[in-house]
Amino acid sequence: MAIRLRPRHRLEAADLGLALVRERFAAVFLPWLAVAGTAAVVLVGTLGFWGYALFWWLLPLWECVPLFALSRSVFGATPTFRQSLRATLGLWRRALPELFLRRFGPARSFSLPVGQLEGLRGSARRNRLAVLGYGLDAAAGLTIFFLILQLFLFCALIALVMMMTPEWAEIDWGMTFEQLFEGELGSPVTRLILLTLATSILILNPFYVGSGFALYLDRRTQLEGWDLQIAFQRLGRRLGPRPSPPAEGGARPAEAGAGSANAGTRSWVWWLLPLTLGLQLAAAEPAAAQIGSPNESRLTHEIPRRPWAGDPERDPGTVIQEVYEAPEFQRQSTVRRWRLREDRRPDDDGAASSGPPEWVTALIGGLAAIGEVLVWIVGLGLLAVVALAAFRLMGRGDGDRGKDTGAPAQILGLDLRPESLPDDVPAASRELWLAGWHVEALSLLYRGALARLAASGVELRESFTEDDCLRATRTVSPRERAEVFERLTRAWQRAAYAHRLPDDDGAQQLWTAWPDAFGAEP
Repeated sequence: MAIRLRPRHRLEAADLGLALVRERFAAVFLPWLAVAGTAAVVLVGTLGFWGYALFWWLLPLWECVPLFALSRSVFGATPTFRQSLRATLGLWRRALPELFLRRFGPARSFSLPVGQLEGLRGSARRNRLAVLGYGLDAAAGLTIFFLILQLFLFCALIALVMMMTPEWAEIDWGMTFEQLFEGELGSPVTRLILLTLATSILILNPFYVGSGFALYLDRRTQLEGWDLQIAFQRLGRRLGPRPSPPAEGGARPAEAGAGSANAGTRSWVWWLLPLTLGLQLAAAEPAAAQIGSPNESRLTHEIPRRPWAGDPERDPGTVIQEVYEAPEFQRQSTVRRWRLREDRRPDDDGAASSGPPEWVTALIGGLAAIGEVLVWIVGLGLLAVVALAAFRLMGRGDGDRGKDTGAPAQILGLDLRPESLPDDVPAASRELWLAGWHVEALSLLYRGALARLAASGVELRESFTEDDCLRATRTVSPRERAEVFERLTRAWQRAAYAHRLPDDDGAQQLWTAWPDAFGAEP
């Protein structure tokens, strides 16, 4: 394989997808631009707004092309431009179900490989996503992140277009955006704006597909041997009365599958915010139209009239209309609300109001609604954090004090489990160095030092960086150990990030100092 598969943090897995797209840039972007770019130009150029809407709706079809290139590149068989185009029609046949209800799924980048690469449909696909459901929430967050990034990129591109437009073109951008908000979508400038929006999608979506594909690979890696575990549990239930215990540190597959399905259901909550906001904005204009002066609030009804062959005075329509016109039904109410000084109706003398354009008022109202929703979200988030902190403080009893929490399973992607380390770390590192595996030799020294530091009482967390580990070591470790660990950290950083290896004398100094600083078992 072209990548090294191992369990990763979700953010690290998503970053691996970005690196994979950059590494296979030509194989991913050339067929993507040939298919999706051509479709965007043709649809937007001919149909305008509806062409852009169709291009956006068919994104799952276009995204099959970069996913095909990435899936082949992972196994070292990067397809050519012609091979990717030849496989397009077959990929589209598998992706057609993604254009219906699945189109609204927030985790499309994660679920698309299940249908395209594994070829699962119906209940088999749902069961597979239930097992892989741990990555659905991360993929939903990835979708929201790329939507925000796309908005910023569109603003930057449209600002660039506005700055590069020559003066002789005489384009009134303010009027153009006002027409765009009012629904006049047929002008050439409006189509240019829609093409700019499609360009932001063309630039970002291959990276979006790559990050979701890497999350999918990471989840597959974490579930290595899942079917064997289920088979052994069935064998245990058949041979003995005692049920087989769950995997260490985890739940049984059935329980985990149910939890993953719940996680997949929770991922739909990501769409409740824009859905609620859209309904609120859609109802804002009719509600505002109903709020008028007290004289305009009279209750009126349009009664459907049917032919009446009897006495005209007893016509049901006439009787009902008289009832509605009775004083009991002529209720009036006075509504008081805040509004801008300029946003007032004509005075009694007929002076016209001079307010901002309607699209500005609508934009301000939309931003106010978004701000209100964000305030509620932040407030509820703070309450949840306070409640979680109080729960943890209440749960710390005397029985939990003094227990060794141990080292995290990994830091910076480095495996810190004791069984993954040799008994003599410096000797094993020296053997790797002499065999030509210099980065691996320094990695073994560094992760061995981290494991010994965590076991000796240094509080390390999975989210720590190298400098965080250094600061935590300086606070509780002796000065000699902290100095050795700092030299080892700097050597590891130069080798891992700058590809600058120490010479043999520098490596020998690290091997010599390591046993005195970290060699004794705590």
